[in-house]
Amino acid sequence: MLEWRAFGFAARKAYADRLKGISLAEEAMDIPVSRQEKDISPPAPKTEKELAADKPDYPAALYKQNFSRWANAIQAGRKTAEQIISTVETKGVLSEAQKVAIRNVKPGEDEQ
Repeated sequence: MLEWRAFGFAARKAYADRLKGISLAEEAMDIPVSRQEKDISPPAPKTEKELAADKPDYPAALYKQNFSRWANAIQAGRKTAEQIISTVETKGVLSEAQKVAIRNVKPGEDEQ
């Protein structure tokens, strides 16, 4: 066994470029193997409820500030109420009352 180890060291020293890190079977048996299994599977994607729970509520001050612009876009026919709600909810969760107020704006109406 000692002769084979000496042969392995000499071979790696003389022919390292050809062996490319290959070791002898006897040397490989002495390398400790970690028997601990690791879970490498990707995490399950979050559901819509989990994603919504992670988002903060949309600030009321920003809602009041932007509502007139959103209403103008709906009235002019550039956007629908659902498009506005979807866009705003990428930044924060709207309350049901805020959604209803946006949905109540009708295309072609004058701003109240």
